[in-house]
Amino acid sequence: MVAMTEFMGLPIHPLMIHLPVVLVPALILFVMLYLFIPPLRRRIGWLVMLLSFIAPASVIGGWYTGHAFYDQHIEMITAAGADTSTFVNLMADHLYYGDIAVWVVPALSPLLWLFGALERGRRAALDRAGDSAPPAPTGDGDAPPPPSPSSSDPAAKGRRLVMVILGILILGGAGAAGWVTYQSGHSGAEAVWSTPEQQ
Repeated sequence: MVAMTEFMGLPIHPLMIHLPVVLVPALILFVMLYLFIPPLRRRIGWLVMLLSFIAPASVIGGWYTGHAFYDQHIEMITAAGADTSTFVNLMADHLYYGDIAVWVVPALSPLLWLFGALERGRRAALDRAGDSAPPAPTGDGDAPPPPSPSSSDPAAKGRRLVMVILGILILGGAGAAGWVTYQSGHSGAEAVWSTPEQQ
């Protein structure tokens, strides 16, 4: 893999990995708020959608620069005539979790986009129901009860069901994304800061 592995003399991968370490937990935090506190959805929806683009991009960037960094080290070790097995063993877990993270974290985004679209549809239906003219009073002076939002929105039940299913999938995906991001970062830190004898 041919890639730029340095920026101003510093390796890019150790710099790049700080983005997913911050952005993925931020995405998970705001996703939880978005799912569990519906009144906040209108205010933080834009942030959740922004993070759903940036966090996966940072994971992909970290994965790409990590593989380039790994390949560069293998080439340097081989060029020096040394055995690469120690380095390969040190990095095995980090590569494994990074390869999982590059699939798990981006897979969360389409679920969030669909949930967000359904939420917008739900809000639009509520706004339409709220904008309808108040019913005219009957001859006895009593006004008929206003229509419920679900009666004026034929898609409400189906939308609610799909949103519940998506919410469950998003919760599972967010949990998996958090776990694999932690494992990838932890295994990388162990590989960097421990010696082969400690492994």
